[in-house]
Amino acid sequence: GEVTLTGLAVNDDKLGAITLAATTLAPGASTSGTATYTVLQSDIDAGLDIVNVASVSSEEEATDSATET
Repeated sequence: GEVTLTGLAVNDDKLGAITLAATTLAPGASTSGTATYTVLQSDIDAGLDIVNVASVSSEEEATDSATET
């Protein structure tokens, strides 16, 4: 993209907020964050699939729309 993003936040459905190395990104830049979930014996005993969902947000509002063709 061509817009600097500010106020980046990542939220994990199991672990909550993930701390990012940077919360502002210029076009072409990247950042990272690390979190750890320890699989418990009770997870295994219950036969649970360990599924992880994380979402990202920023303070910018979408100004352009895209249409799939």
